[in-house]
Amino acid sequence: ETVRQADDAAAAAADARFKRLRARPEALHLLAEAQISVYTASIAHEELRLQREAEEEVLSQRETAQQLREQEVELRAKTAKAWSRVRAACYELRLGNLHDLAEGIVSGQFDMSGAETSAAGIE
Repeated sequence: ETVRQADDAAAAAADARFKRLRARPEALHLLAEAQISVYTASIAHEELRLQREAEEEVLSQRETAQQLREQEVELRAKTAKAWSRVRAACYELRLGNLHDLAEGIVSGQFDMSGAETSAAGIE
């Protein structure tokens, strides 16, 4: 009988130890699940925040690109007008220069004097 009581006591102790060990992994599992849930919620929140920031940045960059395209069109038009004025001015300068040249020829401005022709070897 004493042996049986010792065996029953040992079995009860082993059973209690088993239950204690068995409950611990479940508690750890529950704790891990809770931490995973917290991290998942945090990550989801961060993902939404980053998504909103990215969308705002995309909109901002699109607006900037549109403004730059409009500015490019405006600058191209101004450049075309400026080049047109430069071409017109160059044409007028050329006409004036040809007129001055023709007047100089007619007035004898470019004629060489006697000393200049003999120095140049022209008779």
